[in-house]
Amino acid sequence: MVRASRLHFPGQAGRLHHNKFTKLFFYGPLGRRCFADAVAQHGEEFIVKPIVADANLTAYCGLYCGACGAYRRQRCPGCHENKKAGWCKVRACCIENGYTTCADCRIVADPRDCKKFHNFISKLFGLIFSSDRRACILQIRAIGLQEHAEQMAAAQLHSIKRSR
Repeated sequence: MVRASRLHFPGQAGRLHHNKFTKLFFYGPLGRRCFADAVAQHGEEFIVKPIVADANLTAYCGLYCGACGAYRRQRCPGCHENKKAGWCKVRACCIENGYTTCADCRIVADPRDCKKFHNFISKLFGLIFSSDRRACILQIRAIGLQEHAEQMAAAQLHSIKRSR
């Protein structure tokens, strides 16, 4: 456990900042802002997992759970372990068909053509979070799951950002 006043991110140089909502942010390399804890209180102890490259932390839809704030703050176990994500059609389809990710599916060549992958909720989340899950799946198909995890971990991103 690490106290908020002594929070340390291995291998990253930066500074800590409290905003008016008592959220703790970490300004890392290149001025990137990372959430360290959503409701940090003075003296509260918490752990923030470091971002590591692990193919097992890639969600069924291609997002990289290893760089997700909820996963890093231990508020979510990640897609593959999250039993509460029964609402997710992509997850249900991949489990039913034995896929590691949608990249394993050869029934639909482009994820955009899949009704389970490209539905209203996914479009809304993509717009709100500026994420491109389709690009993640295409990248996994092109370079492989482990290389995708390594690139996402190196970039400290949970998704490839949508181009505007």
